[in-house]
Amino acid sequence: MARGLSALFTVLRGSIGNLTFFSGRHHSILVRDRIAPVQPDTPAQQNIRAAMTAANAFWLSISNADRKGWVQYANSLKHYHPVNRIQDIGRMAFLTANILREYWILEGLALMASDGSPPAPDGWLPIPNLQVVNDSPGHIGFRLRWQFNYTEDMYFIAIRSPGFPITRNRYKGPWVQSSLSRSTIPAGNSTSMNFRGLVAGQAYFVCYRATTRYNPVRVSHTGIIRVIAFTSP
Repeated sequence: MARGLSALFTVLRGSIGNLTFFSGRHHSILVRDRIAPVQPDTPAQQNIRAAMTAANAFWLSISNADRKGWVQYANSLKHYHPVNRIQDIGRMAFLTANILREYWILEGLALMASDGSPPAPDGWLPIPNLQVVNDSPGHIGFRLRWQFNYTEDMYFIAIRSPGFPITRNRYKGPWVQSSLSRSTIPAGNSTSMNFRGLVAGQAYFVCYRATTRYNPVRVSHTGIIRVIAFTSP
């Protein structure tokens, strides 16, 4: 992916040939190879688009007091950047949490919809360190385990990358849609997810995120970890 500053353009989006242009933070223009979706209208993609539409409509329906609360919550979310701290805005914090919530509902997992009220605790929903543990004997891949000690139920979602040579250390997508895993985690319990049928010795990346199950809707940051696939003893 290329990055550049342009005296001619301050915003450049869309594709030209095999290149896709988009704008990053700090007025940079980014360029990457154009990736055409293999299946642009799968049921999972339809659910994601429907969740985005529902969450946007939901934002327009909440009170001004709740919107101010989401702005206050967004001010507590910290992203660090080499130049300065990146600041979230209230609307984006709301959409992040409620797009996921609407997705859970469409997937038949959520039992209770959000009422739009802002989270009471400041900051991201923390995610404990992940553990890579042995899968059942004979499987090639890996198992990830999380131990949650919260007093609230949570939803957890994870998806993996294709396999890469072991020298690969960074990855941001696209992800293997068929590997998408979801889990409902009761309060105080742990969960694990298996990623099988992989190539031993190759590097894989797993992207994960979590939300609380009930109000107030809190959301974790997006995490990405690197794992080497192996044959479980």
